[in-house]
Amino acid sequence: MYQAIKSDAISEVEARKIAGDKAVNDVLKINCEFTARVIDDVFEVEEMSASLDFTDKNGDDQTITVLYLIDKGALADCDDLCNLSYDNYTFIID
Repeated sequence: MYQAIKSDAISEVEARKIAGDKAVNDVLKINCEFTARVIDDVFEVEEMSASLDFTDKNGDDQTITVLYLIDKGALADCDDLCNLSYDNYTFIID
């Protein structure tokens, strides 16, 4: 089992410094999908993500991924994924 937040995750502020506003804004607009990552039950969350390729300030191709942690209880009672809260998120850039 794994912690809810990945050890290499960064905040939105850090992601904007590295990837720029456009890449962050664009990845936040993409529909997310469930990941297969197993998170320890004590955290009571499921992980969803969306990714986008971008070119950084140095001209290198990278990928920005937003990782959403969705409350398991809210998910179990939900008929429409649009009704869930997506305000608990971090980013991975690689």
